[in-house]
Amino acid sequence: MEQLKTAANPNQAKIDNATKSYETAKNELVSTWKGTAGSVSVGNEIRGITRQITGVAAGTYRGQSAVAAGVRYTPKPNVVISLSGSADTNNGVCAATGVSFGF
Repeated sequence: MEQLKTAANPNQAKIDNATKSYETAKNELVSTWKGTAGSVSVGNEIRGITRQITGVAAGTYRGQSAVAAGVRYTPKPNVVISLSGSADTNNGVCAATGVSFGF
């Protein structure tokens, strides 16, 4: 019986190391998906017809939630200035700004 216990000990250490490696990889993979809700809520902002557009949105995806706000201003028919940002339940914050010119 002692011989079996001695033979099993090195294998148990290998199993424990493989389990730890798996858990580490799984946690890294899961954390890459947590910012998805912010993208969802920013993408759902509705475009209006007026020269100044203000939008606020909220989204949830797989247990994560986010809020987003955006402002677009059109000083001329061919110029658009935009500013947007979002925050999620994973302490992620993002912001974007842009200027577009049409010809």
